[in-house]
Amino acid sequence: MAGGGYAGIFRSHTTNSQESSGDVIAAALRANMRLSNMEFVQFHPTTLANSGSLISEAARGEGGYIVDEEGVRFTNELQTRDKLSRDIVKHMNKGHKVYLDLRHLGEEIIDEKLPSAKKTALNGAGINIAKELLAITPSAHYSIGGIWTRGDTSTDMPYVFACGECAVTGVHGANRLGGNSLLEGAYFGRLAGKEAAHVALRRDFLPIDYSYVEKESRKVDLILSEESLFNINAIRKNLGGFLFKNAGVFRSEDSLSSALEYVHYLMQHQYGLHCVNKDLHDNVELASIIEFKNALLIAEAMVLSALKRKESRGVHYRDDYPQKDDKHFDCESYIEQINETNFKVSFKNNTREGLWRFLSKLLNFLNN
Repeated sequence: MAGGGYAGIFRSHTTNSQESSGDVIAAALRANMRLSNMEFVQFHPTTLANSGSLISEAARGEGGYIVDEEGVRFTNELQTRDKLSRDIVKHMNKGHKVYLDLRHLGEEIIDEKLPSAKKTALNGAGINIAKELLAITPSAHYSIGGIWTRGDTSTDMPYVFACGECAVTGVHGANRLGGNSLLEGAYFGRLAGKEAAHVALRRDFLPIDYSYVEKESRKVDLILSEESLFNINAIRKNLGGFLFKNAGVFRSEDSLSSALEYVHYLMQHQYGLHCVNKDLHDNVELASIIEFKNALLIAEAMVLSALKRKESRGVHYRDDYPQKDDKHFDCESYIEQINETNFKVSFKNNTREGLWRFLSKLLNFLNN
């Protein structure tokens, strides 16, 4: 399983593609596999306000300022992503607009050191960062939570392995370092492939149970059967905005409860989602409706996990519990689906099964 993360559920407030709705993770949850650390979603502080396109830390590393409409620098630009995102959102909540200011660097340095940022700003916002301020906002960027895995990438389900952003390997803790996912993908991707190949070569597989295929086919037939009462794109955008406001950079018991209530409201109305386009092939609308159903399941798992973690740690920040609580929460969270409508959230101290095996295999990988 290597299907990517779920930061795309924050539609219109994410650097991810529209398809990053956690489909593989939702499938794992429905298959009674445990998810872990779903409350941890990393927000990138400097994305274009109108598109979510990312301006990397390099812009601030070269000396870029973050200012408001009055030109006031109100934060430390070199803070970690989570702290800087909170400062920006807090300032925006006071009615300010926030900008990235690179004008003082000059066009020559920008062309030499920040050509990618210049191109992104020009294409995404029509702004020349050498001469103009660039409006920015934090956006959901990386999902640290996902399918729980052991050190060899195996999961709760026998002979199923997971890697990449859909998996929790433990290497990111509660706050991913920029670029660390490249190491994770390179190492665990190779390992998962090797483990899966090893299993495939040494066991016989049972025939496909087509009753499951028929069950899923009927769900598709239902989506295609009637006229839609809702606009799927508008609903997905509304969900993203509501999650950003209530389960995003800042969280609390009240905001998370509101987010959960809204997710449950949308779940009650998801059966009224049907396609205008009735084609089975290359039907973007059909794919979007299926992704939205998965996004609701993932959103519920994320919000429930965030409600249960009554502390602030890494990228998970709660106004009502602003400090760490190592006594109760210095551990991973787990969520599993008990039945179609109920989840179980638990916390368990875990030194990451197979950690030393992972380290030894990593050294072997690097040496080879």
